[in-house]
Amino acid sequence: MEIDYTTSLFDWQDINNSEWQWNAGQTALAELTAKGGNIQSFSSKSITPSELKSLTSQMETNNDNDLLLNHFKHNIDGIIISIPDDTIIEEPLNLTIDAAANRAVALTLILNVGTNSQIAINERINISGKVQQASIDLTGTLARSSNVNVSTILTSLSESKLFVFSDQHVQQDANLKWTYFSSCRGNVIGDLTTHLDEPRATSKFYGLQIAHASDKINLKITGHHRARNTNSTINMRGVLLNQANFDFTGINQIDKHATNSDVQLDSRLLTVSNDALGSVSPILRKSETNVTTSQTSSVASLDDEQIADLLENGISRDKAKQTLINGFIAPIVHQLPIEAVGIVHHYFE
Repeated sequence: MEIDYTTSLFDWQDINNSEWQWNAGQTALAELTAKGGNIQSFSSKSITPSELKSLTSQMETNNDNDLLLNHFKHNIDGIIISIPDDTIIEEPLNLTIDAAANRAVALTLILNVGTNSQIAINERINISGKVQQASIDLTGTLARSSNVNVSTILTSLSESKLFVFSDQHVQQDANLKWTYFSSCRGNVIGDLTTHLDEPRATSKFYGLQIAHASDKINLKITGHHRARNTNSTINMRGVLLNQANFDFTGINQIDKHATNSDVQLDSRLLTVSNDALGSVSPILRKSETNVTTSQTSSVASLDDEQIADLLENGISRDKAKQTLINGFIAPIVHQLPIEAVGIVHHYFE
């Protein structure tokens, strides 16, 4: 199911961009600073011309996306992480971002990694119970021969309207591994794209979405192959509880001349409640025939026979369900940082 970018549900009513608070782990921050990198807040007044040009290009490329254009209607505020060339950050950078406003907030998070550099980033984005609406733009560039491991954890305390957009560019011989976990409540739209811009660029996306109560989640993940010998993996799991509704779209787009590319898409949803609804739409758009593709998708419910087998072994029904859910999400959970694993298991205890 394609995302409706014109929905009035996400029109801004009132906005305050100054209510994002963030802090970073001091050990990694000190190492980053000592090696010439930095992490800092920026605004419309302080953003550099090159970054402004990048965001302007993003808007021009996605000019049919009203939700993204709404994101930039007001002052541009956010955080930029910069890693210089030939730099290896040994300590994982733990970044916590909190939205504590009582109205709408917008955040732009930019990651620029230099040539032949390496970093691991664990970002936790918390949306407080008072925030009625939030918009998050995750963007950046991985320069040639860089290696980046990013984990993104999105949580909210109550229902809100949330739009998450991502536009990541991966250059020649660069590798991006991105693990993504969201348990945000309410109406959530996600549109996450990785562009493999140059030969031998690689991306691996591991995603887990928990939808509960009466949540309505619409998530689209795209791997865009723009050069030869590029590789992408999208591995998505979703667990639907109560009366939740979750529509997932996985897209592999292969442009002309992106020969010898390899694309893998594995998207699976599990409905735990009879009232939960889920859909999976795998889409392959290719203008090149000399490529390797693999697509797997499913929407399933808990297996009654497997539950019965566990009950016969003396396991309670709740524990049996938890065991099956844990097995279903294991391929993604194993990729998440320890902090996220604890949050995930909290929902099924």
